[in-house]
Parts: sequence; structure tokens; C-alpha cells
Amino acid sequence: MKYIVAFLTILVLLSSCSKTPKTAGTTGTNKVLMLKVNYLSNKFDGGKELSFNQPDTTFYANVQFIATSDFGNIVARYSELNELLFEGSISKVGRGQINFPKDILPPNQFQISLTKDIVYPKYGFDQIYPLDNHIEDFTKVWMAVQNLVKVREYLASNPASSVKIFLYSPSEVAGNLADCDWILFLKN
Repeated sequence: MKYIVAFLTILVLLSSCSKTPKTAGTTGTNKVLMLKVNYLSNKFDGGKELSFNQPDTTFYANVQFIATSDFGNIVARYSELNELLFEGSISKVGRGQINFPKDILPPNQFQISLTKDIVYPKYGFDQIYPLDNHIEDFTKVWMAVQNLVKVREYLASNPASSVKIFLYSPSEVAGNLADCDWILFLKN
């Protein structure tokens, strides 16, 4: 009888322990916020919150160009989990499109902060797909999204993370800068 009681006690203690400990940067669910800002107007064009089942406290994103018969695709992945964050086609003729995520929410679906203060990411920006080693000043891009409640929640939940950013151009044709968008990623 003693052995049964001891076994049941150990079983209860083990089952009450969390299998995934919470650490800085996680809130029980691993999420990445993708935001889209127009290149020319610096206007917020929408975004999407992506959720992942596997927890992770770090966040590196990589972007690569994948050649296709028309021209190619730009693919961004969550490096640690090898999960897709973004995929957009680039066309030689016409205009490419964002293939993932499909259901990007329009700007009116994002709540705006009521305060007038300006917040910045403590660790700045990582340009994850630089164009010819061109370094941008991302202040105007950031001003388009820094007042979003969701952005402020992400910065508060993971202050040690930088914002990942790259320029998506759906057309190879020069002069179509109005079609280009900055794509930003923040991790909770």
C-alpha cells in the first residue's frame, strides 16, 4: 500500500509540472507579428499575427530569393523553427503578389494607442535582406506602425528583440516603387 501511495504522489507531482517552462520573450504561445508598410508613402498597409506551436525564446529570420520560370519568389523563414513567415512572387512581366500569409488584415483591424508617446525597439532593426549593402534609416517606416497597440504589446513582451525588416518588390521592372512594401517582423 505504501508503494501505491508513493507512486501516486510522484505521478501527481510530475503531471502538475509544466513541460514547457515560460522564459523571457514567451507568453505561452510563440507569435510573430508581420506588418506591411508602403515604400513610397510610408503608410501602414496591414499585417498578420502568426502563431507557432513550438516555443522559442530567440528569433532570427532569413530571407532568400528562389528562382522560378517567371523570375522568382522571396521567402522569409523563422530560422529556429524553419517556419514560413512570408512568401511573395517577383515577376519580370506584370506584378508579383504576396502568397503567404494570404489573409493580411487591413489597417482598420489594428487598434491605435491613445497615447501620443513614441516608442522605439530597444535593439533597433535588422535588415534581413539588404539591397546591395544599402542601409536605410527606418524612422519613417517605424513611425507608421509604432502607434499600434499590437506593436507596443510585442515590444513590451520581448524588449530584448530587434525588429526584422526587408523590402519586398513584386516587380523586377525599375520604376515600380509604388508597388514595393517594407515587411517587418516582431516576436512576442
